[in-house]
Amino acid sequence: MPGEPIRLGPFVGGINQLSDPTALQDNELADAVNLELDLDGSYIGRPPFFTRAAPSSGTNLRFLGYYITAAHSRLIAANSAGIWSYESGTWSFVAGTSSVTAAVMVQYDDKAYIIADVTSAGAGGFIDDTLVYTVQSAIKKGGAAVVHKERLFVVPGPSQTGSNSTLLQGSAPADFLTYPVAIFINKGDGQKLIDIQVYNDNLLLFKEDSTYVLAYDASPTDAITRKVNATIGVASTNCVVAYENQLYVLHRNNVYEVVNYDFSKINSKVPFEFDSTKPGPWSTPTFLTLLGDRLIVKYFARLYVFGLKAKVWTRWDTGTRYIGPAVAMPIRGEVNAIPEYMIPTAVSTANAVYGFRDIVDASNSETINCSIKTKNYDYGVPHRYKRLMWWGANIATMSDITGTVQPIIIGFSVTWDALATHTWDEISVNSWDQPLSLPVVIQNIVPAQFSLRKFVKFPKPIRFRQINYRVDFSYDGTSITGPVRFFDLTSIIGTKEHVSKSLT
Repeated sequence: MPGEPIRLGPFVGGINQLSDPTALQDNELADAVNLELDLDGSYIGRPPFFTRAAPSSGTNLRFLGYYITAAHSRLIAANSAGIWSYESGTWSFVAGTSSVTAAVMVQYDDKAYIIADVTSAGAGGFIDDTLVYTVQSAIKKGGAAVVHKERLFVVPGPSQTGSNSTLLQGSAPADFLTYPVAIFINKGDGQKLIDIQVYNDNLLLFKEDSTYVLAYDASPTDAITRKVNATIGVASTNCVVAYENQLYVLHRNNVYEVVNYDFSKINSKVPFEFDSTKPGPWSTPTFLTLLGDRLIVKYFARLYVFGLKAKVWTRWDTGTRYIGPAVAMPIRGEVNAIPEYMIPTAVSTANAVYGFRDIVDASNSETINCSIKTKNYDYGVPHRYKRLMWWGANIATMSDITGTVQPIIIGFSVTWDALATHTWDEISVNSWDQPLSLPVVIQNIVPAQFSLRKFVKFPKPIRFRQINYRVDFSYDGTSITGPVRFFDLTSIIGTKEHVSKSLT
């Protein structure tokens, strides 16, 4: 019997890791790694990350933002050694900053104002266009700050303790050395005031488990403070990003889209999984950042990616490049016409810097291993056994392609050859009726071919009631072997017999 061809895909629903694998929608995947959904319904391999020059000393690197003047575009960063400036591939230390623990930078009046953390021994100040640091002890210390209506507003951040942990301080107009504004945001509620954003021409204030808006026209003395959410806040800085007219907020292990002060959860089908694997202490264990039209969520050792155009989730694996919050390089004419990002390491004991360009070209390489895994299919007849005659993938890649099928079964035959790969200790907890607990997995590897779109056939037949499919492939991150694309699957199915036992 030749069997019936059944198309699986396109998988435009992204990954769903909440539901049971048998209950996923037909357009959803159980997992997709190092891929992102394109607008044509195919999955394309992500661009590569690559290594850039790093400061010559220090650890716990943090990027504060770009300081842009008529003559220069400099990235300002801070680490345990002090404050650094990066321009044209070269890092320069800013003299006089070795005692400053910088929390945030804001630019105003052609100066880069440095707000020192509340734990900093040195005071804040400003950097001018000649990279001279001028100490300004009157600048308030804090964990986050913004310039709004010519005033500098500073919030305490996660390091502040005591009664001032909810105090918002604001400067006089165009004078960052005088602070007539002091407003407690629900003082004594047990929550620190962590972050601040300008949104809809108002100040959005994030505590640990709540969010407030502060609005005023001419003077903050006439400001109105209102709680806009009583349960959602942020645990640290780098948990709020702005994209077009929306904000995205990471609270605990959930991401919310904020539109007109309404919070909508967007990862209901993708609960973030805690992975304790780490190369060292995290400087930023959880954060949000933007890479083009992608919302990157780091949740400890895992990276989740939300496509802001396609509105679906996938996962990325960057290997030993443990990325932190990214900073977009300024686009000035033909300079950096292709969007590019500077990224510090997320490991506090390291000092590495990475780059990311929103394109696949021949310049930067990285071994990128891509994979997709489908739901468990019963093909609409769960009470019957089926026979997979063969299956195939519609794909574009030059690499070897590994196709894996796994039938979902309760009991299976075990051969002496299968037992030979295990020790007695490994199987001691099992019985002789079922000496192995490993499922049956059948793999086919198709050798590398041309890079054009093709249909790759995996010919191994198998009998099953439920089954899932996995396809693995790779590329080197360049246009020589990529970009790779995955389109859909086709399976050739024949019906076998009814269920032969009451338990299957």
